[in-house]
Amino acid sequence: MKKQMKTTVKYNRSGFALLTVIAFMALISAVLLVFTACSRSIQSQANTAYASACRRNLCASALAYTQMHLNKKNLSGTFTPDPNELGVPKAKVTISTSLKDTEPMINIKTT
Repeated sequence: MKKQMKTTVKYNRSGFALLTVIAFMALISAVLLVFTACSRSIQSQANTAYASACRRNLCASALAYTQMHLNKKNLSGTFTPDPNELGVPKAKVTISTSLKDTEPMINIKTT
């Protein structure tokens, strides 16, 4: 009886797996860099929209505050309400009121 010899071919793939992993890591890092830039832009837009909404709400609150706290006899003057009372703690509000031709004029400055 003759023994049959098996021939096996060995491939030399010692560096292929390492190069594939490095290429995928570079691709993933590039994608993450793009996502980071996009998220910063979105966060900036959200902060701007939030500041605009706070300013709008602060003006509406200051107008309601003025209507509630000023009587019709004392329609002129400048006062600064507590921003915590208006719901925006880091803001500054100055309300100036005057009487012009029997019509009250209200000037609201917010920062």
